[in-house]
Amino acid sequence: MKKGDIIIIIAAILLAAALYLGFDLLVPQDGQREVVIKSEGVEVTRLAVDATTSASYTVENSYGDNTIYVEGLSVHMHEASCKNQVCVTDGEIDKIGQSLVCLPNRVTVEIVGKQDEEPEVDGVSY
Repeated sequence: MKKGDIIIIIAAILLAAALYLGFDLLVPQDGQREVVIKSEGVEVTRLAVDATTSASYTVENSYGDNTIYVEGLSVHMHEASCKNQVCVTDGEIDKIGQSLVCLPNRVTVEIVGKQDEEPEVDGVSY
């Protein structure tokens, strides 16, 4: 390897690390959060969460059942009737923008930031 190759590899690694770490810094984690639970692409429920929230929700559809636990600001799929259990072993999510997905049962759980008011229309979106 030449010196230039090593510099390019190190620069690529540093750029990848900066992008990976920068995503957490760019997405604001303060403010109100909501957990959105969807079954077959249709929103089933939307729960406002804070540090004291403790709830469970069961989603039943023609593909199977999923039980979701909300403890404080974190959410995890407690049990699912799917065969491979990937959604259960994924662990918990606790940041805005993270999601859990059970593909066989067609259930998604996502943490979103709560919007208190409608966003304004600007020149780009108009």
